[in-house]
Amino acid sequence: MKLLINNFKEDKSRFISIIVSLLFGIISLIVYSTTGIIKGYTDSYNVGLFVILILAILINVGSLFTKYSSFQTLSFVGYFISIVLFLIANANYIVAVIRAIDLTSVNATFVITIVLLAIATISGIVSTCLAFKKKQ
Repeated sequence: MKLLINNFKEDKSRFISIIVSLLFGIISLIVYSTTGIIKGYTDSYNVGLFVILILAILINVGSLFTKYSSFQTLSFVGYFISIVLFLIANANYIVAVIRAIDLTSVNATFVITIVLLAIATISGIVSTCLAFKKKQ
């Protein structure tokens, strides 16, 4: 606990951006696990997305206790890969919306999941940049 408090006192902005990234990663995992299957377009959840998203969350938790900026880099890479896997898993849905096949608008949970993952990715990048800045 002392290590966590010391890391917070040393670099509050980096610590807060890691917390933001962690929270949005957890929320996006919950949203995807509850609304990830779009009836008629995705048959099952993307297991790779779950694995990489959980690993990114665990790396974020580890980043709270360490000062290694290269370790933090893995979390935002994991979140970015999660965005790509989410888009790949929902490729049929995206095509159906773009081509107006059966659908003419995007589902709100689809957009929310992408936005949550994007915020987790961006705050992960910010925390990594702050760690590199502190290092110099």
